[in-house]
Amino acid sequence: HIQMGVPRVGIEGFSAGRICAVWCHPECFLKEGVVVGYAKTGNAKCKMTKEGFEKGELRFGYRSGMNSWCWVKPHAVSRFFPDILAAAPDFRLESIPSLRDLESDDRTRMLEALRDTPSGKRSTSERDKEVGGSSKSTGKTKKPRKGR
Repeated sequence: HIQMGVPRVGIEGFSAGRICAVWCHPECFLKEGVVVGYAKTGNAKCKMTKEGFEKGELRFGYRSGMNSWCWVKPHAVSRFFPDILAAAPDFRLESIPSLRDLESDDRTRMLEALRDTPSGKRSTSERDKEVGGSSKSTGKTKKPRKGR
């Protein structure tokens, strides 16, 4: 149960034959629903940019259902991820298990994309200033949207 006014992440998913929004705590989204890796085929498209992935291309994924994942190109993650990260200040990006499976350069590139800075040193307070406090005042964070 998510209390009113508490930050949450909304994920558009497919359930019972229809598209619906599923809400979760930012910490739960980050711990249970995030993966990074390489495209297994060249069939998927980025949910943010609609650009296709080439086989072996670096990608970020989030769970959009029991067996479904949405994939995002590293340069497009900044459209939603900093808000979610700001809502879970105790979460450490390095705790994403699949980061260990990336090659060193790709791991660095992905961490920079997730932190949304080339140096990767932006603080939580700096993220909060950019968000304008909206995630704390409304109780919502930007939600990743599944492409249509």
